[in-house]
Amino acid sequence: MFFLMNLRQDLETRGFLNQFTDEKLFDMYNQGGQSFYVGYDPSADSLQLGNMCTIMAAVNLMKYGNKCFFLVGGATGMIGDPSGRDSERSFLSEEKLRSNEAKIHAQIKSFLTRLHDEFGVNFEFEMVNNYDFYKNMNFLQFLGEVGKYITVNYMAAKESVKKRLTDPDKSISYTEFSYMLIQGYDFCKLYQDKGVKLQLGGSDQWGNVTTGIEITRKKLDAEVYGLTIPLITDASGKKFGKSE
Repeated sequence: MFFLMNLRQDLETRGFLNQFTDEKLFDMYNQGGQSFYVGYDPSADSLQLGNMCTIMAAVNLMKYGNKCFFLVGGATGMIGDPSGRDSERSFLSEEKLRSNEAKIHAQIKSFLTRLHDEFGVNFEFEMVNNYDFYKNMNFLQFLGEVGKYITVNYMAAKESVKKRLTDPDKSISYTEFSYMLIQGYDFCKLYQDKGVKLQLGGSDQWGNVTTGIEITRKKLDAEVYGLTIPLITDASGKKFGKSE
């Protein structure tokens, strides 16, 4: 595969750089041997163009010798991410979610296999499902493990929440309000269990990414990082989404 001078230049030249939390992450991941993750909720039975961009950004990180954990949100998909939305998502049945998970897993593996066959690069990756993090955790345990580290003030200040709170024609349910805590704990859990130090996502995920960084810092006294890429939008500036 084609390498530019370094990881940061690679990402910038290919249009895969929007926001990041610390300049030193580029030196760390340029040297290889690190782990990172990117997540996809199974809100539809197929990934879409914007997801492909994060996968390609992940490929650029992997080709420097870093391992990617592709997380399918079996738990977060049951709630729905409010980021970039004016209204609540429709809830899917557990049967439909599990079916979507399997199809998204297969798509990611197929894409990476094709890249390997074409370029001969052995990408190191692992598939995980955040449903496994929560299926044996009850509500009181979640509040103790996660909720105590993030204030309501902090959550309400996030753009994805603030828009829905301040607009009289919109609202946000407690379910969606809690979404960032779950995604935030995903990052903390992956750092704790897998040594993952970086979350990659679209620019609309910045609030969720930084929440994960905050939970990990407070709970584990650990430094982790975030990196987002620009969104793919339609002519009106609206994000292309799986569930639109």
